[in-house]
Amino acid sequence: MDVVAINYSRDVGWAGTLSAEICRGEPSTTLVTFNYDRRPEIGLYRLLLPDETFRDTLDKLRRSGYDKLPTPTEAIPEAKFIVVGERRKGESLPILRPFDLRAVPPEVAALGQEIEKVVGEIRQHPDRVVKASAAWMQASFVPDAPLAVQVNLQCAGALPLMLWNPLGAAPGTWCGLRLWVSDASGKEQSVDLESVHLRPLPGMPTDPTPLLVPGDTVSLQLKKKVYLAPGRYVGRLSYQNVLDRVDNSQFVRGEIWFDLGAIVVGQSGGRR
Repeated sequence: MDVVAINYSRDVGWAGTLSAEICRGEPSTTLVTFNYDRRPEIGLYRLLLPDETFRDTLDKLRRSGYDKLPTPTEAIPEAKFIVVGERRKGESLPILRPFDLRAVPPEVAALGQEIEKVVGEIRQHPDRVVKASAAWMQASFVPDAPLAVQVNLQCAGALPLMLWNPLGAAPGTWCGLRLWVSDASGKEQSVDLESVHLRPLPGMPTDPTPLLVPGDTVSLQLKKKVYLAPGRYVGRLSYQNVLDRVDNSQFVRGEIWFDLGAIVVGQSGGRR
C-alpha cells in the first residue's frame, strides 16, 4: 500500500510539542505549541510541498530503518519522546513508533534533523499563528515603582483564529502571564500575574477567547511591583493558555516565552 503521509513529533519545553504531517498530493502541516526555537510564535502552518520533497523525505525515512529499531517497553514518568511514523493510502491513522529523547538512536536523530528541514519550509507559511512581542516600557525604574511591560498578541497567519486573552481572566485568577526577573548573580524570582496587573490599550477586546482576523492584535500593558534592590536585572515573560477550546479548530493553544532584556533599578527618588 502506498504511503501518503509521514508523521513526526518531538516533545519540547515543559509540555509543548512540535508535530508535523508531511503529505503526498495535499497540504502538509506543522503544529507548534511551544516556541522551542525562540521565534515568538505558536500555531499551525500549512504548505503544499513538491512531490520531489515528499519522495526524498520518504526515502530518508526508509533508509533510517526506524521501524526496526527497539522502542520503550514500559511507561517512564515524565519521559519525552520523538515519534516517527507513516500513514498509508486508505488508512485513517498512522502507525507510530516512539523513541525516548534521552536515548534516541543515531538513525532516528539524523532522520529527525532531515524532517525538521522540511518543517522549516512549512513554517514559512503560517495558517493560524499567534505572533507575540513584549518589551519593557522603559529602561530604568526606581525601587518603589512597578515594573511595566507592553505585550502584543497578533493573528499572523492567513486565516482567522481564536486565542486566550489575558485581559479576560476572572478577578483573582492567573491571567496566563508570568514574569521572571534575574539579578547579576543569576538569582531569579517570578510572579504569576492577574487581571488587576493588566491594562488594555484603547479598543482592545476583553473577551477571554476573542476571534481575530489576520493582522488583528490584542495589546495590553502590565504593571507589577516586585520590590527589587538597586541594580541591573534581566527579565523574561511567558504567555500561556488558561482556557482551552478543544473542539474548536480555530483556537491556538500553547506557550510563548519572551526575552525582555535588561533593565536598571536605580535609587529611590531617581528617574522613573
